Amino acid sequence: LFCHEAVMGLDAAQDFEAAYESVGAVRDGPALSHDVELLLVSSQGDEAGESLSAHDARMREAEALAARIRDIVEGEEITVEVKCDDDTVERRPAQYGHFGVLFQSMTSVGVYEYALRREGIPFYTVAGRGFYNRQEVRDCLNLLSVLENASDELSLVGALRSPMFALSDDAIFWLTRGDESLWRALGAAAQGRHPHQQHLPPDQVERIAHAHELIARLRAMKDRLSLSELVARMLAETGLAATHLAQFAGRQAVANLRKLTDLARSFEHGGEFSLREFIAWLRDLVVNEHREGLAGVHEETADVVQLLTVHKAKGLEWPIVVVPDVTRDPGGGGGPDVMVRPDLGPVPRMELPDGDTGWGAVAHLIREGQRARGEAERRRLLYVALTRARDYLILSSTYGLKGDDGELSAGLWLQALTKALGIHPDEVAHGDVLCPTGEWRCRISRPQPPEQQRPRERPARAPLEVIDQARASARRGEAEELPALARPIEPEAHLPARFAVTDLQRYRTCPHLFRLRHVRGVPEKTARQDWLHTLSAFERGDIAHKALEIIGREGLARAHAVEDAVALATFPGAVASRMGDAEREELREVLAWFLVEARLDGDGTLVYRDWIANARRLRTEVPFVMPLDDALIEGTIDALVEDSDGAWRILDYKTGASPSEQALEGYRFQIGLYCAAVEAITGGTPADAALVLLDATQVRRVDPAEAAEGALAAAREVIACVAAGHFPPGTRCRRESCPLAYACELA
Repeated sequence: LFCHEAVMGLDAAQDFEAAYESVGAVRDGPALSHDVELLLVSSQGDEAGESLSAHDARMREAEALAARIRDIVEGEEITVEVKCDDDTVERRPAQYGHFGVLFQSMTSVGVYEYALRREGIPFYTVAGRGFYNRQEVRDCLNLLSVLENASDELSLVGALRSPMFALSDDAIFWLTRGDESLWRALGAAAQGRHPHQQHLPPDQVERIAHAHELIARLRAMKDRLSLSELVARMLAETGLAATHLAQFAGRQAVANLRKLTDLARSFEHGGEFSLREFIAWLRDLVVNEHREGLAGVHEETADVVQLLTVHKAKGLEWPIVVVPDVTRDPGGGGGPDVMVRPDLGPVPRMELPDGDTGWGAVAHLIREGQRARGEAERRRLLYVALTRARDYLILSSTYGLKGDDGELSAGLWLQALTKALGIHPDEVAHGDVLCPTGEWRCRISRPQPPEQQRPRERPARAPLEVIDQARASARRGEAEELPALARPIEPEAHLPARFAVTDLQRYRTCPHLFRLRHVRGVPEKTARQDWLHTLSAFERGDIAHKALEIIGREGLARAHAVEDAVALATFPGAVASRMGDAEREELREVLAWFLVEARLDGDGTLVYRDWIANARRLRTEVPFVMPLDDALIEGTIDALVEDSDGAWRILDYKTGASPSEQALEGYRFQIGLYCAAVEAITGGTPADAALVLLDATQVRRVDPAEAAEGALAAAREVIACVAAGHFPPGTRCRRESCPLAYACELA
């Protein structure tokens, strides 16, 4: 083969060319009718005159090659020499570990990896780069980014979709439908209070809860662990390595994860300890495709097919060598602006008469010399590739035809091989055995493409006259309406099955507002305010609730209970910076009134002293979920007090100016549901309940049994109306205070 002038030849015309020197075999090959197998795959499509794309043709070749490797191993048709433990040599059927697949370039190796994986063939890619683009490394980088910054939603989505948490795309879609950030939405869904909780399957809710709890725990410890410890803890907590071990090529993924831990340790030894700097360093390596090989995972004797470049195969041998993609030629990038040759010096582009730039005669001379040198180097590389085989050689390639005479369209290697064999790829049949020199034999294989690898049928293009007729009809107004390809989905088809207490009250205030917010998902617009310097009503109420939670039952026992609670409730954070001295003083006065002077409106009972300070147990911010017919009611009780005799009392704190009768009725509805929830959970009706109007300095007593009965009846009515899709406008609509007035078609 190498004696042929098209491949290498016996004489070197230039000093940079290599000439072949004959060598003789010192051992016998396998008892086959041929020594070399040439697998030819046409790039011609199924339709006459149609050609496959380079990717589709290469995919067809890869599938055929993978099937051939499997047939050789399973059919035991080829034997190879194997050295035994006693240093004797015997011939045994070929195994996967006897194959070496040598590529000119690793650019398209993924196509062949995919084909081998589909055939169930174990393989190992000996790559000089690719580590930072491995999916398992990217998954770890995403989670590390989330640990550093939970607001990095792109990284959070990547981590949630990874094998670490395995959230579905549908689950992530519903998580992002709310107004909150994805991280807050994840927490809400984990607690069962996401606005679209009903759309999340139970298995996804379980994964969401696990993801939120695990990420929160890792975030809490990230500043107490070194980088390598954090990466190791992350891998251990997520079980990512174990997950990959259950998948194909899992050992390689696990080895890469261990290598990532080693890289973090090396990063620390370099004097860098910041997680943010480590993430930035990794991202830079990913973007710039830094040369970093995959972690070693197999021993030399492992029974796996090895994939590597011809350059890396220098000095190595395999019983069976496969050289795929023979027709590939190295791509040429953009040409330089200056060419250089030692004896001619630098040669720049010249300005042409038409004002453009181009190369002169000297530059073309240099380019021709570079082309000749490149061709000589590729012939030497072909020699290296083909001489790595000890027993059997398989060459595979796609080929195309060009011109009316069907001239072969192929790269240098395939052109050289076909000339040496004296064949045209389109004129040989499957199974033909060629013997051009009488010393070596080549068998032609022409596999039929598998059904799944056939290119997709392309829709026929409309004749130009049909397009012209359609445009003319449209101008005349005679165009037919296009048929609908998809039926629009009404938002009402996804009605909620889980209701917060405040959501139910919102329906009672304005059903149409409820529909916009909770069925259609329209975000609210809050009233404009100087958010840098003032607090919203919600923020002020939240601070008051936190202060009361801090005071607990010891408000009368500690001298500075109010001052300490206000200081803790407003420190630190952006809210505290916007709370002025006057607002802090108002809050102190309100809290002091509640501790000392607040009395029930009926009998003058001191609420804090008699209900809270002397109670056996006080629970604050108590969440609950209560079934009601086919729905779930959820909410949070501000204060739940247990007396020494086991009786329960409920307190609901409200801030703001003196409420109207309509607002008071809404408050009674809410506390009535709290009473019903306590009765459902404890089995007994609460002994008492009260609305504490802090800013109005009033305490309104509520009969628990009566309030619970009325609230349950009203809640059932709301749920039935929602299920029926009944959303009439509110009777007392106030556009100036409605957060959805901008989206309300009735306003």
